[in-house]
Amino acid sequence: MGNVSSIISSHNHKILQPQNDEQYGCSCREKSSCPLQNKCLTPKVIYQANVSNNFNKDERFYRGLAATPFKDRFANHKKEFKYKKYCKNTELSKYIWQLKENDINPQVTWELIAQVNANTRINFCVLCLTEKLKIIDVFDDPRSLNKKSELVNTCRHQNKLLLKSFKRNSRDKDSMD
Repeated sequence: MGNVSSIISSHNHKILQPQNDEQYGCSCREKSSCPLQNKCLTPKVIYQANVSNNFNKDERFYRGLAATPFKDRFANHKKEFKYKKYCKNTELSKYIWQLKENDINPQVTWELIAQVNANTRINFCVLCLTEKLKIIDVFDDPRSLNKKSELVNTCRHQNKLLLKSFKRNSRDKDSMD
């Protein structure tokens, strides 16, 4: 069995190794319908959803983050847009349902604003801080759907990288025997 130092350094190496941007791509069946220009499998992104409609030509946008691959977050947004019981999950879904209730058909396009390669730290989360900075950049814009309360939310990603969340893999368990 390795000593505590080797276990910690192994864990740190796993979570802190830089990710290669080229390994992410698209798993969409039709590449032309990929929501993020054939980069839907990219994790740790700040994205922007642009909402427009043909009724009054009103255009709004929403900025959010995806720690998992963007495609997972996109699937959650699609669920929020489809089922009314999820209409209050995000400011984006609230706005989409407001348009739907007024018989206005919204069109949503997605774009990548930033990709964050740094992992969560003990004192702060680079992904959450980057999202907050990107929201602050456009906070005075009346078209922004983001609310002030989003700037004071606590990080949801911090706990998974703490040592208490570290689970030994089967190889470590075998070496203990």
